[in-house]
Amino acid sequence: MIELKANASNPEDAKNIADASVKELEKRHSELAKPILEKKIYSDLKLAKEKLISAEKELEGINKPVANAGVKDDRFPQLSLMTGLRVQKESELFAQRQAIVALETALSAPATQPTNAIEAVFVTDKPVSPKKTLFLALGLIGGVLIGVVAVFFVDAWRRAKSERAGRAVA
Repeated sequence: MIELKANASNPEDAKNIADASVKELEKRHSELAKPILEKKIYSDLKLAKEKLISAEKELEGINKPVANAGVKDDRFPQLSLMTGLRVQKESELFAQRQAIVALETALSAPATQPTNAIEAVFVTDKPVSPKKTLFLALGLIGGVLIGVVAVFFVDAWRRAKSERAGRAVA
């Protein structure tokens, strides 16, 4: 939720400024909701799905010899190589699945709600700012406080000065 305050010389101008700002905000939000590179994202998604299918087929081809081979086999280095290849393909599958999810998320509708004004623009008859009475009251209170602090400071300074003068004589 956004609260908008507009400065203008009269209430009608303030209302017009607020209305224009809300319309511009709605326009910008709708532009942000559209994927800018939608065509490229679709082509990247298609390519990622093709790579996923290819990697799945290669993984199936690797899994068969690894599953059928025993550890006591003479071809232990080959089995180790096939297992390493299998792990590499599984990580490639995982990466492709993550890429697909990211691209599908980019193409999905935005997670935000469309922008609109909840209620009509309201403009008061009297100016909201500056609040002269508040500033006057704060100024008076601040002036009295500064005066009191100044009196205490000057008194403490005079006492310290007289004590130093008394010590210097003695």
